[in-house]
Amino acid sequence: VWTNAEAFYKLASKYLRFLGEPFEAFAKLAHLIKLFQIIVVVVWYCTVHWFMTTSVMHKLVAFEFIFSGMEAPQFILGVELFLLGQLFNGGVYSAIGEDGVYYGVRLHRTIPWVFDFPFNTVPHPQYLGATLSIWGAFVLFVTQSHVDRGIFGLTVAMTCFYAFSSFVEEYL
Repeated sequence: VWTNAEAFYKLASKYLRFLGEPFEAFAKLAHLIKLFQIIVVVVWYCTVHWFMTTSVMHKLVAFEFIFSGMEAPQFILGVELFLLGQLFNGGVYSAIGEDGVYYGVRLHRTIPWVFDFPFNTVPHPQYLGATLSIWGAFVLFVTQSHVDRGIFGLTVAMTCFYAFSSFVEEYL
């Protein structure tokens, strides 16, 4: 949408009117994509332990692993990163609203330029906030078996997607 907003605007105006204005359609589609991402990661995370055991009894208690063995520093760091990320995300939503977050400026909406928090602290606070939240969840819930099965790579990939998005918004 960022680099070809007019095409999305026309498409949404014609075919996605039931979702609202084009920026609302984009916001709803983005929420749907985020929900899908969260479901996939949660299902993958939970089923790693589920499929590792063949015992029915172990399957019944397969989800107790989430907080078992977690040390206080891991818990504290994970929560701090996650909450800092949510502080940035909430600040962005508060400052520019949903129409600003979901490219309303490119989809024929008037969005005021904001110099207050969080835009006066870091570049791309929304993407930084999302990335901090992802790493907070990683630190909070990581186990060795998840590392062995690729959770670190998944977290790095998600970080790269947000870095790429901020690059696109900055330079394209």
